[in-house]
This record gives sequence, structure tokens and C-alpha cells, in this order.
Amino acid sequence: MSTNVIIIPDESLFVPSRLGKLIITHDDQKFSVIDSKGLKSDIQRADLDKDLRDVSSETLKKMTDVGYLSINERGTDYALKYNVRGLGGGFITANIAYVGTVTVGEIIHVTGCVVETVLKPIGGVFSSVGNELKKVGTATVQAAPIVYDKLLSLPTA
Repeated sequence: MSTNVIIIPDESLFVPSRLGKLIITHDDQKFSVIDSKGLKSDIQRADLDKDLRDVSSETLKKMTDVGYLSINERGTDYALKYNVRGLGGGFITANIAYVGTVTVGEIIHVTGCVVETVLKPIGGVFSSVGNELKKVGTATVQAAPIVYDKLLSLPTA
């Protein structure tokens, strides 16, 4: 028997409430479920997500740093799936927000400069608003890595 048994931490596991408290373990590329009554069941290879088949303990630890496992019942057996957290948000969204705010800010700033030559008070307001929007875009990109890091620590369903 191997001594390299990993218990999947709760923050890296999604269990539907109807299944109750479950403990998922990984030992020598095999996953097992221990239910609230203490009964242990091995998860069959066919019921594992392709990303989890034959995964080593080291790789599994790295996978749960950026994702989580979700378990479900499949008849009398359990099925285990791997999900990645946060893709499509965080840094990508921050860059879209940055490009959007800087572009809009630049358009307003340029419009303000053009209008300023004709109507000084109104043009100055446009120019100031445009400059502020460019600052907001820059702040968004600077905050993105921090926000993204915090989002990775949250489980999602």
C-alpha cells in the first residue's frame, strides 16, 4: 500500500449538497470516495475526466492550484470531473476594459482639443474627462493581476 495518499481539500472540490459530505482521495493514480458513513468506493477509470486519468500526485496538486474537481453520482458509482477556474476573466477582461477606456478616453480627449479651439470652456471639460478615462484604463490593467489572483482562490460551480 502506498503512503502517498492525497486528500483533496474542500476548496478544490465541488460536491452537490444532495450527496452530503464526501472525502476524495488520490493514491497511485487512483481516486476514491469516502462517504459520510465511512464507506470507501473507487472511482472507475471510465468515470474520470480525461484530464484526471493516470494523473500523478504532483500534477494533481498543480491542477488543483488553478482548478477544482467536481463529483457527481452516475448510477451507483461516482464520476469525477476537472474544471479550470477563472479563464476568460481577470487579466483578459482587464485588457478589454483597458483598451475600451483608453480608446474612449482618447476619442473624448481629441474631441475636447478640437472643440476647445472653437469653444474654450466646453473643450477643456472634454479634454479633462478624456484624460481621466485614460487613467481609469491604466488603473484597471494595474489591478488585474491582483483581482485575478483573488478570483483563482474562489471555487466556482
